Amino acid sequence: SLWDMTQYVAYTCAQQGRDYWHVLQCGGRWCNDWNTRITTAADVCLQVSVALGYGAKTLQLYPGCFPNCCIGGIEHSSLIDEWGNLTEQYPLFQYAFMQVKAIQKHLVHAKLKGMIVSNSPYFGLLPSEEKIKEVLGRDKNGEMEIFDGELCPDGNVQVSEYKQLMKVESTTQCIVSCFEDEEETVYFLWNNSAYAASDVTLTFDDEYIYEHTQRTVTDTSEGKTLTIYALPAGENVLIRIVDKKEN
Repeated sequence: SLWDMTQYVAYTCAQQGRDYWHVLQCGGRWCNDWNTRITTAADVCLQVSVALGYGAKTLQLYPGCFPNCCIGGIEHSSLIDEWGNLTEQYPLFQYAFMQVKAIQKHLVHAKLKGMIVSNSPYFGLLPSEEKIKEVLGRDKNGEMEIFDGELCPDGNVQVSEYKQLMKVESTTQCIVSCFEDEEETVYFLWNNSAYAASDVTLTFDDEYIYEHTQRTVTDTSEGKTLTIYALPAGENVLIRIVDKKEN
C-alpha cells in the first residue's frame, strides 16, 4: 500500500544514510485500462502528504510519455497529451505542488524523528516477512519479481507525544510527522483521509505563538492548543513554534 511501502523505503533509506525519493501516481486507466483508478484531487494531495510526512526529499512523476499504441485515455493518465496540451490531471498536481513550494525550505534538510497518529490504530506496521515475499519476492514459478533483499526492521516511528506537542485529536485520522534540523522542530500535519475533511486540534505543553502554512498561506496563532478547521482530504499544514507566549 501507499503507507506500508513508503514506510519500508523511507526507513531503509534512513538506515543507509540516503535521501528518500518518491514517485507519485499520475492519473489512471492507462492505455484505456479501466481497472486502474484515476487520481482525484484528494488522492494527489494525499500522495504528496504521505511522501513528505515520511521525509521524502524528491517528488517525481511521469508527465506523459507513451508509445502511439497507448495514447488512448491519455487525457486522464498524464499531465500532457500527445499534442503537448495540459490534461485534467495537471491542475491537481499544480495545486498540491504549490503547497510543497511554500514549505519545502523547512523540510528539505530536516530528519523525521517520530509520528503522532490520531484516532485509529497505527496503520504503518509492515506486513509479515512472508507476506512481503509473497507479494514482492518470487512468483509461483520461483522467478524473481521486484524484491529479494533483506527486510528492514519494523520501522514503526509512532510516538504518543514529541517535545512540546502532547496530543493530536481529529475527526478523521490525521498524522503529525515531527521533524528536526539544526535550527528548529517542525510539525507536519496531514489529513490521512482521501474522502473527508477534518477538524484537528493539537495540544501543546504550554502557550506558544505558532506559524502555520496551509494552501501556501502562512498565518500565526497563539495559545496552548492550535485548531485547524475543515482540513481538506489529503491536504497538509506545516506548523512551527515561533516563540513562547508571554503571560
